[in-house]
Amino acid sequence: MRRRRVDAQADFTLTARHSSRHTDREMRCTLCRGQSGVATSRKPLHADSPKLATESQMITIATAAAALSPPLNLRHATELRDRGYTVIPDAGISADLVKDARFAVASEFSRLLDNLEELGIDPVESSYAFKELDKRHANRWSVRPTQAESAWTRLVDSAVAAASPVVEALHAELPPSADDGLLPEFTSPMARSVLGGASRLLPSAPKVDQIGAIVSRPGAGPQRFHADAGDTHLQLARLSPRHRLFNVFCPLVDLEEGGDGTMLWPASHLERKRLEYDVFCADTCRSYLLERDERAMAEMAVPACPAGGLLIFDFRLQHRGMPNTSGRERAIAHAVLATGGAFDKLGADASPSLIDAVDALSDDPATRRKQREVVAQQQADSWELQRANSAA
Repeated sequence: MRRRRVDAQADFTLTARHSSRHTDREMRCTLCRGQSGVATSRKPLHADSPKLATESQMITIATAAAALSPPLNLRHATELRDRGYTVIPDAGISADLVKDARFAVASEFSRLLDNLEELGIDPVESSYAFKELDKRHANRWSVRPTQAESAWTRLVDSAVAAASPVVEALHAELPPSADDGLLPEFTSPMARSVLGGASRLLPSAPKVDQIGAIVSRPGAGPQRFHADAGDTHLQLARLSPRHRLFNVFCPLVDLEEGGDGTMLWPASHLERKRLEYDVFCADTCRSYLLERDERAMAEMAVPACPAGGLLIFDFRLQHRGMPNTSGRERAIAHAVLATGGAFDKLGADASPSLIDAVDALSDDPATRRKQREVVAQQQADSWELQRANSAA
């Protein structure tokens, strides 16, 4: 997730102070806390300690009233099948909950950056992939909640409740795209029939694989184009149209069309599109960097999405986060929905805990210094490992 995954000005102020080596950082949040929103059934995992709120195992989605009517669900499901993404501008999430979730993400992010400083890790320049905080690129982070319940998790619950009927309609009410899941020509009719029957036995109802947020600060550059799905997931998705992973993005600030949200290559999740592009690149000896391909770039979309709206897209879709030139911090809450036994290895792999690493620091200066060196090296290795991982 290589990562994955895309705000009005946040009602908080974060101040950062750096030395020339960026090792002094002071983060302060000046908004008084407000917690309001939709009730949730999530149970605390650790009531007395700030452990990670959602572990790698999948969490079955609680039954909730859908924000959209069945015809709208079907329309969004059709877009998701054919384009690989769909935008739900109004998912029924209140402005107050969005505001409180924005504050919750900012507060959590600030505390985790303070923990990095205690370990002597530069938040911007160093590479690290803790369970709670993962640096994607300079000024771009993936954050996971450490509180079992907050406005952040309640907002994600609401986003999942609105997105789930769309994903289920995709599997239960629509035939697969003729351009997807292309089996080899020599596949016998009987084998195709067996695969089709087996696929229909897989559950169409999505489960939550993981939740979190993506934060980018002013100065964050564009990501390279990538799909969050790895080779294993692509191979299994070819065999079963129900073996799928979907990103559900809920921006916490307004995203304008063509702005600093997420650039998507429509229909690039479809196998025929991928095969055509591979052949095109091989025939013309062009670089596989989409940024250099005028034909592909002409098809790109950076959809608008208001704060509290939803952007849902297939894990196989080529996309990238846009540069943040807005002057404000951009936060996007997100969930990964899984169907047909799929899961994201990045979410399943156990990464070291940032909070545990800080708690384990010795009071002895020499020992503390050695511990910091060991953790820094381990995190550099962990970051490289995560970048080489893939979904299944």
